[in-house]
Amino acid sequence: MPDLLLDSGEARGRLWWNHGLRWHGRPAGALGQIAGASQEALTGWLGTACDRLRTEGCAVALGPLDGSTWGAYRLVADAGDAPPFLLDVDTPPFWPAAFAAAGFSAVARYTSTEGPIAQVAAPTPVPGVTLRPLDLQDLPGEAQRLHPLVDAAFSGSPAFVPLPPGGFRAHLHALAPLVVPGLALVATTDDRPEVPVGFVFAYPDIRPNARADTLVLKTLAVAPAWAGRGVGRWLADAVEARGAALGMTRVVHALMLDQNTSRRMSGHRATHVRRRYALLGRTLDGQPLPA
Repeated sequence: MPDLLLDSGEARGRLWWNHGLRWHGRPAGALGQIAGASQEALTGWLGTACDRLRTEGCAVALGPLDGSTWGAYRLVADAGDAPPFLLDVDTPPFWPAAFAAAGFSAVARYTSTEGPIAQVAAPTPVPGVTLRPLDLQDLPGEAQRLHPLVDAAFSGSPAFVPLPPGGFRAHLHALAPLVVPGLALVATTDDRPEVPVGFVFAYPDIRPNARADTLVLKTLAVAPAWAGRGVGRWLADAVEARGAALGMTRVVHALMLDQNTSRRMSGHRATHVRRRYALLGRTLDGQPLPA
């Protein structure tokens, strides 16, 4: 995957191209790991970066995006009335204006919502499905089992690029220190227990000075063949029930794509909008930029 560190002195960032990233079938480049001293400096850097991506054959520029959605991506479009939670996106307030001045517009929008943990006495199981904890003693094996599920569940997400097995294994290992027993669950079928059909990952918001009673529900993935059959709701209910048993009273449903099933489900649970985000894009070939 070609990449380039571009530093103008007052702003810098990294560019990626020819790594499988596409936008509505058009070759796209990513702009990420961005830092800028001011709105004007960042706008100038974005223009230079887009010129370079155009010369590399990209038709679309997407950002902020550290290569793909497996890295850090999105900017804060509305910071709301609460501080960032652990693993939240946090970008300078002048970024939206800087990107807009460089010709970028929102191509995908995301929301984090918050509310009381659902009081579910007994989460409703799905016939033929069993929930088990993530096996921290066999992370390589768990990575091998979960990788196809996560790839399939998120393959339709904006700017998704499949991650090689080694990259997914490293990603799971990086999250392992945050895993609390019962807050990372795997759903499997009774007839094929070796093939996960769902996964949920949540963790306490353990930032300094954060509320000790807040659970962050970060990842919820369901195999496409099992979508709409209650697996996602069961996983969410089960992990929130475990959070309540650990003394947590509030939950953040984190970084949900606005048109996703998880966003619609959250609308009936965690109803207070905490923060809004956007992935931005700009056309580089003169063609309209579909959102």
